[in-house]
Amino acid sequence: MMSQWAGSHYFGSYMRDELPLGLLPPEGAPCITVSTNTYEHEAGYRKILSLPRPPRMAAARIDELTVYSDYAQNSSKAARYRQLRQRLRDYFKDLSTSAPTGVYLKRGATGERRVVANEAVIEQLLSGMGFDIVEPAKLTADEIVKRLLDAPIIVGVEGSHLAHTMYTLADMGTLVVIQPPDRFALPYKEFTDRLDLGFAFIVGHPAQDGFTVDPDDLKHILDLVACA
Repeated sequence: MMSQWAGSHYFGSYMRDELPLGLLPPEGAPCITVSTNTYEHEAGYRKILSLPRPPRMAAARIDELTVYSDYAQNSSKAARYRQLRQRLRDYFKDLSTSAPTGVYLKRGATGERRVVANEAVIEQLLSGMGFDIVEPAKLTADEIVKRLLDAPIIVGVEGSHLAHTMYTLADMGTLVVIQPPDRFALPYKEFTDRLDLGFAFIVGHPAQDGFTVDPDDLKHILDLVACA
C-alpha cells in the first residue's frame, strides 16, 4: 500500500512522505494506492523521479499485506530523499542554464488563503538582489524544476507549495520560510535538518487583507544566511 492519509490530502505531505515511500518495496513487488486528491504536478514529478504511480483502488481484497512504518525523518528516509534528489538531477543532466542566485516561490491563490499584502514590495526587493520570482501554479513540473534547480536560497510563504524545493534546493542550500502571524508550522525544518540543509524563518505582521513582511527584516535574514 503506497499511500498514507496526509499525502492523500496535502501536496506537501505527498512530496515529503508519499514519494519517498515508493522506494521502500523491493523491485517488482505489487503495489496499490488508495484514491487521493489529484495534484496538478504529480504526473510530472513521477516522470522526473522515475516513480510510476501504482494503481488506485477504491476497494480491494488483499490476501497478504506488507505494512511499512516509515517513522518521522529516519535514516532510511534520508537516504531515499538523497536518491530522489539525484534522480532529479540525472533527469536534467543536460540542462545548460546556470543555477539562479535565489528564488522567491509565490504561493499565489493555491491552497488555504495566505496573502502577503505587501508582496509587490517583497518581490521588488528580491528581484533587486537577483532572485527569480517563480509561481508554480502557472508552470509545469519540468518548468518549475528548471527554474529552481540548485538555487542556494529559496524564499516562500509556509505551505505545501514549498515542497517544490525538496528535490531542487542546492546541497548546503537554505530554505527561508515566511510564517503567517496566525499560523506557525515547521514541517520543512525537519526535512532540512535531516539532509544538512539550512533553514531560516521570519514571522509576518497582521494586516487587514492578510499579513505583511518587513523588507528590512527579510533582508537581514538573507544577510545572515549569506554569511552562514
